[in-house]
Amino acid sequence: MTGPVRRAMPRVLGFAVIVTLWQIAAEYGADARSLPAPSAILAMLASVNHRSLFGRAMAATLSSMLPGYGLGAALGIGSAVLVLFLPRLHRPFDRMAAFLYALPSVATAPILILTFGREATPVALAANSTFFVIHVSLCKAFGTAPRAWGDLMSVMGSGRIRRLVSVDLPAALPALVNGLRVAVPAALLSTLVGEWFGLPRGIGVLVINAMQNAQITLLWSAVTLSVAVSLTLYGGWTLVLRGISERYR
Repeated sequence: MTGPVRRAMPRVLGFAVIVTLWQIAAEYGADARSLPAPSAILAMLASVNHRSLFGRAMAATLSSMLPGYGLGAALGIGSAVLVLFLPRLHRPFDRMAAFLYALPSVATAPILILTFGREATPVALAANSTFFVIHVSLCKAFGTAPRAWGDLMSVMGSGRIRRLVSVDLPAALPALVNGLRVAVPAALLSTLVGEWFGLPRGIGVLVINAMQNAQITLLWSAVTLSVAVSLTLYGGWTLVLRGISERYR
């Protein structure tokens, strides 16, 4: 048994135990109207009648999340680089990022709707969540490169931009990828919240409609699909992070 498989076994076994207990509880103890069995959820997700429904809803959610995720990452990288060049901005930028991140999405969504419109609100919420994580990750990572690297660049007469490209960014790359990984669940959740405010489609809309119509299995299926997509994206960034960590350690 290889090392990665050995490390993954406890997690797989723990997940299997939880799902098994959930199945038993749903079949013999809990009310099916509030806790459907995992088998019923998987059956609905795999059903031909519902497959297209979930596919269209998730496609709509990702079409809002991914642009917001990319915009937030770009803004976070830009603000961190600006702080690196102008250290006096460190404290005010950190406070601004923390303030924006601390604002409840439910409270800010109506303001964003009036400012940007309903269609852009999920994008803006996803960007806000991503911006904070990337900004904090990079601000902490910049300056962690060995001092000898910076001294070498100075001796070679390299400018600040060249040092950023050749030393600071490569040294901070693992932190950046880790920030992108951590930001995925937050961005997806913010997108779902944004979809609750009158959008015509998306997983968030499906969750609200299922809840209002007491379609509990549909509700759990939509949530399960969201979790699965979030874990898949998170796992993809984890693989990238492992490769980068091996390269830049």
